[in-house]
Amino acid sequence: AVVKNLAVTPAVEKHGLGWFDPAEMKATLDFVIKNVGISGKPPAASDLYATGFLPSPPIKPAPSTPLAAVRTKSLLVLFIGQIQECGFE
Repeated sequence: AVVKNLAVTPAVEKHGLGWFDPAEMKATLDFVIKNVGISGKPPAASDLYATGFLPSPPIKPAPSTPLAAVRTKSLLVLFIGQIQECGFE
């Protein structure tokens, strides 16, 4: 569930797998240039990322259970398991 929640973002649910916001990619590149550094002239973000290869229609993940519901169920299962380990039923 953790990996799924990292990979399936609201943008992925809306636009499909592999899509990205060009402004976010530029911000990522700017961060790397500022904090990591690169030698030579920095590339443009548009030279590093392209969405032209993505399929049409986009591949979208299957609808999922909201994270809050998953957390609630997980906590309930954990709580019930602890009660049973103590001998209570």
